[in-house]
Amino acid sequence: MFSFLKPTLNVSHSLAHLGAGDNLTEPCIDHRLEVLILLSGSLSYIGEDGKGELKAGGIILIRPGTLHRFAVQEEECEYYLLQIDQSILQKDVAKRLLSGKMLYKGDNRIYGLLRSFDDLIGLYPEKDLTRLFECKLEEFAIFLANKVGAKMELLKEGMINRISKYVNENIAKDLPLKELSLSLSYSESYLSNSFKKAMNYPIVKYIRKKKAIYAHELIANGLHPIEVAKRCSYDHYSTFYRSYLKSIGCPPSFPNKSK
Repeated sequence: MFSFLKPTLNVSHSLAHLGAGDNLTEPCIDHRLEVLILLSGSLSYIGEDGKGELKAGGIILIRPGTLHRFAVQEEECEYYLLQIDQSILQKDVAKRLLSGKMLYKGDNRIYGLLRSFDDLIGLYPEKDLTRLFECKLEEFAIFLANKVGAKMELLKEGMINRISKYVNENIAKDLPLKELSLSLSYSESYLSNSFKKAMNYPIVKYIRKKKAIYAHELIANGLHPIEVAKRCSYDHYSTFYRSYLKSIGCPPSFPNKSK
């Protein structure tokens, strides 16, 4: 078992012993593509896009900017968790993954590739290991992009779905909680408490992270950070800079590799 975390990637292999209903992972909304490969056990997926189940041998792909968490259905779960910055992938591979299905089935080729991550740990200096992991993740992404996926049957949460839809459609605007509550016809306290109860995540932080991820995508596509700040309705660049740095983990001028 291991965990390897860098700005462009996060790869971990874990065996969890938890009670039924406990969170396997903390609520997460990230600018990177996330893939969870479940080797044993069963999980509940709870996302802003709905709720579903993942069984042993299943692979779930979560698109950037999607708030989600996993809850344990069985006490023991073994899994790999991959978070991949699109900058390390070929653009056409990233595009195919983002436009593809959410659910996939594991096979021996994928399991063999995953085991190669374990084999590399401790053999090379950190810089070399990072590059090797980037290459392995790109290979994994190519495998997945060429697999036939399936649509995950998601049970929609009415209020959460409405909030997510409104935020996604208005992400470039200033989105104070008051405006959101008026637009959706809920009180601010009811909206905030209901979202926190369903997602285990504060709604104001959710909006801030969504906006930062949207900005990250614009910068990755070549737009200047100052122009991005204006498009995202920030009055001051310094405010945008601090929010971006806190949410993404690097400054908005952070270079993105183009492939």
